[in-house]
Amino acid sequence: MKYTKYNYKRRKNNAVFKFLSSLLVGIVAAGMIGLGVGLLIWKVLPLNDSAQVGTEITDGTQGVAEESGQEQQGGTPVSEGEQTSEYYFLQCGYFSKKDNAEQTYAKISSNGRTFISEEAEKFRVLTGIYTSENVDSVIQDLGAKGVESVKITFTLNENDPVEAQVSAICDGYLKILTTTFDDGVDHVNTSEFKEWMNTLDDISSGENIEILQNFKTYIKELPEELTKEKVSSEMDYLYDVLSSFK
Repeated sequence: MKYTKYNYKRRKNNAVFKFLSSLLVGIVAAGMIGLGVGLLIWKVLPLNDSAQVGTEITDGTQGVAEESGQEQQGGTPVSEGEQTSEYYFLQCGYFSKKDNAEQTYAKISSNGRTFISEEAEKFRVLTGIYTSENVDSVIQDLGAKGVESVKITFTLNENDPVEAQVSAICDGYLKILTTTFDDGVDHVNTSEFKEWMNTLDDISSGENIEILQNFKTYIKELPEELTKEKVSSEMDYLYDVLSSFK
């Protein structure tokens, strides 16, 4: 009887080779799967966009604005070379709880320009309106009180008839509100301002015409006299007007 001779050594080498090949293929396949899953997660999960308005701030004794350290822009976009007017508010906190907003408000409310704006069940602590000449110094003053702030800039296009009138009325009304803080001033009469507004051109159409018309109606219905105690609520109103041009 003949016996077939088997090369056991060669078979052992073949087994090792097959094992290593399988292991290598498995590693490569696992890597490919891991890469695919990683790309899928990267595409599906939302990015943390620091420039997106609406990022919630954790509630503490001091709330920081959504765009920490960054300036927020509002108003209608304008082309290069167009004449514009800029108005600045400072956001000093953005809170989910009103109690925490009121803590920050209490630190700076003595300036008479501070108010709390409620938006989508969140509370912004704002102060304004400021100009390019004084806004940076106000930021420094707030910082000295331990209050961080971020500029909110509203830009109106003076080449647009509607926005030009809104800007002119804002300027005039801001002068009245600012005058109430002058030494020796008990109140400011609004009659002359209302008469001036009546001399403006009658605009009946255009983008945002309804905002302008409502603004004019509001000014016409102002009380005859304004005191510094009314400034905070009036700044709140002007903020709403300018926010309409975002």
